[in-house]
Amino acid sequence: MSKKTVHIEKFRAFLKDTIRLSGDARVLIAVSGGLDSMTLAYLMHEEGFKADWAHCNFGLRGQESDGDEVFVKAEAEWYGITCHARHFDTKAYAANNGISTQMAARELRYEWFSSLMEKHQFDYLATAHHKNDHVETILFNQIKGTGIAGLHGILPKNDQIIRPLLCFSRQELEEIADKHKIKWQEDSSNGSDDYARNYLRHHVVPAMRNLNPSLEDTFQKNAHKIVQVEAMMEVFLESHQWRCNQAHKCLFINLQGLEDAKYLPLLIHQWIKPYGFSYDQAEQIVQCVGGQPGKEFRSSGHLLVVDRNQLVISELDQDEVGYALKIEEPGQHLWGEFEISILVDECDQITINRNPEVLQADAEMISWPLEIRNREAGDAFV
Repeated sequence: MSKKTVHIEKFRAFLKDTIRLSGDARVLIAVSGGLDSMTLAYLMHEEGFKADWAHCNFGLRGQESDGDEVFVKAEAEWYGITCHARHFDTKAYAANNGISTQMAARELRYEWFSSLMEKHQFDYLATAHHKNDHVETILFNQIKGTGIAGLHGILPKNDQIIRPLLCFSRQELEEIADKHKIKWQEDSSNGSDDYARNYLRHHVVPAMRNLNPSLEDTFQKNAHKIVQVEAMMEVFLESHQWRCNQAHKCLFINLQGLEDAKYLPLLIHQWIKPYGFSYDQAEQIVQCVGGQPGKEFRSSGHLLVVDRNQLVISELDQDEVGYALKIEEPGQHLWGEFEISILVDECDQITINRNPEVLQADAEMISWPLEIRNREAGDAFV
């Protein structure tokens, strides 16, 4: 059997058995112009899917970014496919929101993709993540700290987002592109170590692959097991919780029989994480279970009360929102009605941001967790 047949059959089987994508589904494909997305676009076209392309020009690489847009539009025209393209002022968006350019690009593209899907009634958004991306994502999550979901990394299907290339490695995609003369553009930023993912790709993953040549397959098998563990945990979690009447919007969690379980902090965190509580708070809650009732814990919008062997979670009144919020890691955080973005970045020179809503500080002098609260008597700010 030729490599062409093997690759096509593998792709077709993955769409049918893992993603379970029907042939009449309307798909929007995120196409950057690189090897991954152009190969995905080719394979989806070969399988006869009704798919439009969506291309984002983030303007981060000057003429190179504009060249990618021209290339993608020309390829779409050759295929006879509708191509949606949009320019973004990514750096301005990042500066205005106090986030990294990478995070800004992610927010901008997915917000636009969502609007396109709603406007044109697409069933799915297809992105070109492959096995190597999967490994890098899991490693990156591990480095910055993560929960169970972060351990399984990228899913083949997550609501309306599908990743049809997760059955292929980067090397296989190169073979497919070479075999079928697929045209694609090289992104010059891929060669830089300025981004954490690139550093992992260039240095960490190759070293790990020396120990395990089948690294990508091993990570994928492990991720499949973790997904099953997560599913079993969800069943268990639901069996121990219930809600009171809708007017009070309370959630009760029964811990009867679990007081001495070694895995109780993890279970409690899975229950309370959707309501803004941290893992550190989960560990503190465990210390209170079975003791004097009435101990209170607060997140950005919820109150948790430990009542002997059960937890009661309810929404905070607006006038109660204003307490201290502990932040364990960089990212997006809610504090009452406010959204707080924390970015840790490396730079050779510091440019002072005069925006009164932006605080800049030396990361080496900061210890986690951070605490954000209202001003109190005696406070001084330098």
